Amino acid sequence: GQTHTAVMRGLVPGTTYYYRVGQPAELTRVMQFHTQADSGAPTRVLLLGDLGVPINDTGYDTEMQPIGVLHAYPLQTMQAIVDLGEATTAASTLLVGDLSYACGTMAKWDYFLSFIEPLASTVPFMVFPGNHEVDDPALPFQVGTVDSGGECGVPYRHYFPQPTATGHIIANRTSGRKLELPVLYGSWNQGLIHFVSFNTEDDFTPGSDQLLWLERDLAAVNRSETPWIVFGGHRPYLVSSACSG
Repeated sequence: GQTHTAVMRGLVPGTTYYYRVGQPAELTRVMQFHTQADSGAPTRVLLLGDLGVPINDTGYDTEMQPIGVLHAYPLQTMQAIVDLGEATTAASTLLVGDLSYACGTMAKWDYFLSFIEPLASTVPFMVFPGNHEVDDPALPFQVGTVDSGGECGVPYRHYFPQPTATGHIIANRTSGRKLELPVLYGSWNQGLIHFVSFNTEDDFTPGSDQLLWLERDLAAVNRSETPWIVFGGHRPYLVSSACSG
């Protein structure tokens, strides 16, 4: 299939917009979103992580349920968001890694995208990469796991392009073949907040592309316009368990 991207410009603060997506013969239902009142207004953000989908059909899921078993966590999370009215009142949603747990099964990505539609169709839906989007032993800077099921961040890059993404050379650890791909980190401003999406699955050692980018990004923040900086990545800075992903 094809993935289409469009940029909306000239949006007026504090305005409700109605829209449909598709071609004349195949249009979606009418959806809507409301722009933030102004740059100085309070910013309500939904913060999620390790969401997954409500049913396991690939042999791997967040609750280790048998294949075909309906499980509760994703459903309870989405229902709570709808019940609290956050799907229409939050300024944006941040999903901090491990999105669909598709692990190489593209049908599960389709399921996930339909599952998040109540949120993603009404507020900006911003994501951070996790081990189940990226990790593979063939990549040059990874923990050596196969958690992405061979995806190596490819579906993630196509479905969720980063706002400030630039080219980044990736070398296959096994074959040595090099590809230039969009980076999986980025930043954006919303209201009084400068958000930074950090890729914990990529090199961030001194002198690395990602760390140099981060230094430039933070140095350019205008603290009079965005006094708050929200920095996020999938893996925790400190962890007390044997698993950090």
